[in-house]
Amino acid sequence: IHHSVWSDLGSSDSNPPALNFSWFKEDESSPVGSGQSFSALQSGRFYCEAHNQHGSQRSDAVTVTVK
Repeated sequence: IHHSVWSDLGSSDSNPPALNFSWFKEDESSPVGSGQSFSALQSGRFYCEAHNQHGSQRSDAVTVTVK
C-alpha cells in the first residue's frame, strides 16, 4: 500500500449510532484522527473509539503498513 491507508473501522451499526469517532495509534494516549474514516501516514497498529450518549466502545486494533 502506497502513501496512506484509508480504513473505516468506525461503524454506524450501533443503536443508537455513535456520534463521535476518535482514532488512536496503539501505545499512544492522544488521538491521531477523528471522524468515521482515517488516513494513516505511517505504519503501526491503529484502533477506533466510538462514542455516543450511552458510552464508548473500542474496536480491535489493525496493523497498517505504509510503504
